[in-house]
Amino acid sequence: MYLAEDLQKKWGPVLGHEDLPPIKDNYRKAVTAVLLENQEKAMREQATQGGMFGNIQEAAHANKTGGNVDTVDPVLIS
Repeated sequence: MYLAEDLQKKWGPVLGHEDLPPIKDNYRKAVTAVLLENQEKAMREQATQGGMFGNIQEAAHANKTGGNVDTVDPVLIS
């Protein structure tokens, strides 16, 4: 089995999510799965190295006293 096929299985819930338009082109589906995998790896590496997403701090809102962000949730933008 090819790497792209394995990744399509892994990312199948995202690639075939009912709230998103279906990806009909197999090449586009494979490339999207590879991009999702690469993004996940990059975010994990940055988090473990204290990189860009490792130590995000946010300014406190006017009505709150704290502002530290411990984790970043990945966001998929269509």
